[in-house]
Amino acid sequence: MMEQGWQLVADLDEEPRLPDENERWERFETEEDPLKQDEILGELVSRQTDLFNEMPPIGGPFPDLATMIESSEFVPTFVIAVPSLRQLKPYCSRLLIKLRMGAIHVALLCEQDPPWEISPALLTDIGVEVRQRVMSDLDDEPESQDGEAATISRQQQKAIDRTTFVFEIMVMGEGVNVERNRSALNALKQGGVRKPRVAIQGYLLEGGAKSVWSTNGMTGWRRRRYLRYALQKGAESVTQIGNTIASSRPSVGLVAASVLVALLLNAGFKGLVIAFEGLPAVLWLLGDLVIPSAVIITACSLRHLNLHAATHAKWFQIGYLGVFAALFLALVWPPSYDYVSYLGIVGVVTSTINIAGGQLMEVD
Repeated sequence: MMEQGWQLVADLDEEPRLPDENERWERFETEEDPLKQDEILGELVSRQTDLFNEMPPIGGPFPDLATMIESSEFVPTFVIAVPSLRQLKPYCSRLLIKLRMGAIHVALLCEQDPPWEISPALLTDIGVEVRQRVMSDLDDEPESQDGEAATISRQQQKAIDRTTFVFEIMVMGEGVNVERNRSALNALKQGGVRKPRVAIQGYLLEGGAKSVWSTNGMTGWRRRRYLRYALQKGAESVTQIGNTIASSRPSVGLVAASVLVALLLNAGFKGLVIAFEGLPAVLWLLGDLVIPSAVIITACSLRHLNLHAATHAKWFQIGYLGVFAALFLALVWPPSYDYVSYLGIVGVVTSTINIAGGQLMEVD
């Protein structure tokens, strides 16, 4: 939870409100001094966060929640109320939710057995309902004069519909990786590419063997890797996990190796393009754009923690582009305007892709 940004789903139909919340908002709106406004808002958010974290989560009290709050420099909201998800309470022992760019993830944690009575149709209906509610709340639509929420525009609705909703059903325990459970999860499996864009994935987490099986095969290798790491570190306390995160540093070796691999792959690819005459010239450009991005994103994916993915991507881009530009200019010196333009396009596009990709991985 600490490293991946998941939130516990509260066993409530709505979030509680502070007794003097309206008064605090009125003070904020009428205050003319920006510094005092920031102070009022900061105190309000802090009080709201404390109140939300006191909400009872589905599955009962979370043992390490108090320690997580105490060990956090900036206390996030660890518990969130999502009323529609309470329909899933009978099917699991704990519910978690995570909001990320372009997707909403909900994890159903089950002990020993899959949720036998649940169906893809039920999960799809709940996913569509929750997505509509959560994404509409994030848009922070103003209210109309009669107090009703303003109508969502067609563009906003399209953005909501494009958001993928992912259910992750995680069955944990000893001896759970058996054919009966695999068949049950495979029967629930659902892709999220087409409408209504609600995906269902199943995982079997063997506590003793520290192994993970999933329904999403090759595409789920990275997620399985994270879960295996979590199983291996399951005995660590919140303090130990926090210390691991705090002591983590960017890897210069990872960046240097990635730069070397990207340069070698790109050189090899260009050799193939030259060797096979008649291939479209656009392949040359595609190689310069795709290869470095694929290498650094893959390299960042191999690490258990994504804490420094953005830094790795930035360092990689500086190192790779520096060497690439030097070699490129050495081969075409003195460069023409077309060569300089080509180099500029490669630099801008790869920098945008790699740095944005690193930032997204860091919050993934």
